Amino acid sequence: MKSKSYLVLLILINLALMAIACDGNVAVNKTLRIGDGEKHDGGLSTVNGDIYVGKNSIINGECNSVNGRIKIGDHSKIDGIGSVNGSISIGKDVVIDGEIGVYLEKGSRVKDNIETVNGKIELDGAVCERDISTINGGIELTNAAVVKGNIFIEGSHGKSDKHHRINVRLESGSVVEGDIIAEDEKTRVTVYLSGDSKVLGRIENAEIVKE
Repeated sequence: MKSKSYLVLLILINLALMAIACDGNVAVNKTLRIGDGEKHDGGLSTVNGDIYVGKNSIINGECNSVNGRIKIGDHSKIDGIGSVNGSISIGKDVVIDGEIGVYLEKGSRVKDNIETVNGKIELDGAVCERDISTINGGIELTNAAVVKGNIFIEGSHGKSDKHHRINVRLESGSVVEGDIIAEDEKTRVTVYLSGDSKVLGRIENAEIVKE
């Protein structure tokens, strides 16, 4: 699993590579916008700036942001998304071929892993075809959302003795087909199962609350 420093380094390296390869695709203290129905070849990356992709758009590359927001419009397609200390909002029926970290609405499907450091992960009727992992962010599955892989709560893995809490909520018929595993003993994880929501695999090192 990736640590926070690794994720930051990975995104910064990616920003540098894009700056060399693609003029206009990298911005510092500036917002990048792709209009409705546009096709863009190459990635979009910002530091202290936002990224906005319109509806019915195609991005043949990844969107990465450090300290900025990323917003993807309905019915768009993108290769992947990464964010450090920024929010991600994704519209309806969006197709993402790579990794993301996020809020997903009904009809959206992620074909790869979903990973965050501090960001909350929300799947509102959406599908993740692989694993979800987080270090400090909560996870919420609603409206028959499905995770076909596992959920990993990595925790801080730091030297601090302070315990912190992370909640994983499954509501309204949502399903995790794999396991839910808390990997750091200093992280207190609670899994809430509401209604007919269920975890088909194991739940390790976490409290289970049925609502």
